[in-house]
Amino acid sequence: MVLCRIEKPEGGFRMGERGFANREEPVHTVLIPHAYYMGKYPVTQEQYRAVAGRVEALSGRSDPSYFRGDRRPVEQVAWHEANELCAALGEWVPAGCLPEGYGLFCLPTEAEWEHACRAGTDTEYHTGDGEGALCAAGWFGGNSSFETHAVDAAMPHGAPPQANGFGLLHMHGNVGEWCHDALYEESYREPCDGTLDPGQLLRLKEWRSGQATKIPRVITSRLPDSNGSLEQSAGNRVFRGGSWDNFAGWCRSATRFWRVPEDGIRYVGFRVCLVPGPAVPPAASANQHEA
Repeated sequence: MVLCRIEKPEGGFRMGERGFANREEPVHTVLIPHAYYMGKYPVTQEQYRAVAGRVEALSGRSDPSYFRGDRRPVEQVAWHEANELCAALGEWVPAGCLPEGYGLFCLPTEAEWEHACRAGTDTEYHTGDGEGALCAAGWFGGNSSFETHAVDAAMPHGAPPQANGFGLLHMHGNVGEWCHDALYEESYREPCDGTLDPGQLLRLKEWRSGQATKIPRVITSRLPDSNGSLEQSAGNRVFRGGSWDNFAGWCRSATRFWRVPEDGIRYVGFRVCLVPGPAVPPAASANQHEA
């Protein structure tokens, strides 16, 4: 699994987009306090099988995809299952194989995902604006023949999808990608410019308490408050990037979708993120962490 380093955005980055959907507005500055790493492309079926086949919680679900192919992205993976695979990586990858200080494999927050996708751009896609720009970056309803494609496959114009400034591929289209964040449609309207990425608080608390793979099916009303409350924050989870069956506008850097965490559907996969901190297996209790 190839990981690309995503540099910390000095002074934050501008998240969201005007004029398309209320849930993407207003555009606001979000601070991400550290560099992090993301998979160069979504987790493939061969990668998923190699790990999931050894994870008890994924027994019988090590090969879930509807569209078959080792190098195609895995799909029909529920949010819980994506977290289980990330937890397994955290347990199995030796610390000496990772950058110093980095040990927590996880799903990216919405802010981490969008910053990584934009790679310093402020256009609809990292390749520019309009459907023509998307055709250089990824597979969507206009060029996919309504199926996923191998992460290293050439596109109709004969070249592979164009990587963004961080070296990432398939951030637009092919499969949508789970993020850790719970859905709160009005979340962009509450924080002031320069707020710290709110998804990081939720992710850290859920992983440390062992909740990341055991979220109940509850409709979310709001994200954690300044005291870190998880009340009503567990329900629908966000996925980003659009997919093989979406029109161009749904594959933009700012587009937000959501599903309940139990859903595994053929247009959603995931991408692994690596952030600072020790690996904290989901089975660990809050008391164990404090100790």
